[in-house]
This record gives sequence, C-alpha cells and structure tokens, in this order.
Amino acid sequence: MIQCEELMRTPVQIKNLVDEWCRSLGYTIKDIATEQGNAPIEWALEINNGTYGVIVFTPKNLDMLRFQTQINFSPEHRQKTGNMPNEESNSFVLQMTDRLASYGCDWNFIHDQQNPKQMNTLSMMYFIVYDNVDKNIVLQILNKAFINQSQMVRAISITLNKGGSPQGTSVSSHNTSFYG
Repeated sequence: MIQCEELMRTPVQIKNLVDEWCRSLGYTIKDIATEQGNAPIEWALEINNGTYGVIVFTPKNLDMLRFQTQINFSPEHRQKTGNMPNEESNSFVLQMTDRLASYGCDWNFIHDQQNPKQMNTLSMMYFIVYDNVDKNIVLQILNKAFINQSQMVRAISITLNKGGSPQGTSVSSHNTSFYG
C-alpha cells in the first residue's frame, strides 16, 4: 500500500507562488513586509491591478493566506456619515453590511474616536487555508477582492450622494481618499 503525504508548503513557498501567479496576469507586485512594522506576519505583498490594490499576507504561525482591501472615506463622506441622523446612519450601515455579507467577506468599519457614527475606513477581508491554495483559487479570490472593492467604492459614493470619480488603493497606501 502506497501512502500519500500531503504536500506541505512553507510560507516562503506560498509567497513565491502568489507572486509568480499574479505577475503572470500582469499585476504589479510589491513586497511590503518591512512597511508593516512589528505586525505579526510571515510576509506581505501588495498586488495592484492598476486601479485597486489588495494586500495578500500570511499571519505568523497560521497556515492561512489572507487578502485585505481598504476603502478610505473621502473627507466629505466622513463628515456626512458623522452628521447623519441616527435613523439614516442605521439605514446606511445596514445597507452596506447587507452588501458586504452578500460578497462573502469579513469586514471592519473604522470609526472616528470622537464621533462613533463617522466612518473613516472600511476594510474587507478574505482568506484561504494553505491546504486549499492553488493558482485557480488564489486568482479567483484576488479577482473577487478587486471587484468587490470597486463595487463598494461605487456603492458608498452613490449612497452618500457625492461626486468625484471612484479610486482605490490598498491598505498600505498613504492616500487618504479613495473617491473625491
């Protein structure tokens, strides 16, 4: 009887595969692990499709690949969310979280410390365990992250009724406004 051993990949091997697979599609890749300071990560890559960015990383001591995007609200949208009446604010949050739930991702709104209604940032996160990592799955999740980031930028912009053309970037960017 022949025993099959699962192929166990190291974090460095996974990083190299993700880099190779994404470059093969023409994405721009930047190693940003050193920019993350003391974050408990094995490695981190910023993958950019020319419009939006996704951070792909492995947390320390976890056999998991994480994908994260970030949407920074424009100053006008920060102000608008902070000044909404409670009923309108609750409706906006419900509308956005319903949309996020349909995307199949985890999310986190970062609110202003002085005004909990004021939304400053939205992060959207996806993951896959190393046992399931292959080129098809990684590129599908990456594509999903790009599409959903674009959809959320548009949904936020339309819902908050402000002009400006939507723009996106990743969590490592220092740009404080995605759209307007």
